Amino acid sequence: MTRLEQLRALTRHLTIAHHIPGRVRFKLKLGALASPELGQLSQVGQLKQMIETMPGIRDLRVNPAALSCVVEYDPAKIPPPLWESLLGAEECEQVTQALDRIEHHYQTFARS
Repeated sequence: MTRLEQLRALTRHLTIAHHIPGRVRFKLKLGALASPELGQLSQVGQLKQMIETMPGIRDLRVNPAALSCVVEYDPAKIPPPLWESLLGAEECEQVTQALDRIEHHYQTFARS
């Protein structure tokens, strides 16, 4: 499965509920909890730690009861339109570059 296919498998369960530059709220669709792609919810804490340490991310708050999370970010490092492109798993240079940065960060985080 390619990175874009993996991204699509995950993002099909998410919507952007609200977005202003520097802050985006994601909602998880109710049926997603039964999804095999999200079957590793026991690892949410580790995923949260990894995302919080990514360049450009200022804060990440998860609200399990509301099935949502808020990401505060630096719009100078993460262009606001990139969130829509990532959520749509668009085949474009910006998404490819973002996935490269995410993958590099993940590998660095996994080693520590």
